[in-house]
Amino acid sequence: MKPFSTGGTYINFLTEEEGPERMEVALGRGRHRLSEVKAKWDPENVFRTNRNIKLA
Repeated sequence: MKPFSTGGTYINFLTEEEGPERMEVALGRGRHRLSEVKAKWDPENVFRTNRNIKLA
């Protein structure tokens, strides 16, 4: 299936064992912006049960 893959990943399918590099692949260039938004709207990190986006 590799020839048909985009090379990316879905954040919903990441497991606890997968490292932070997989999170970077899933979020791409938007990771920094998501971090800023999370810092503004969720400064106490209430929404942290799934793969967490680190605060800016």
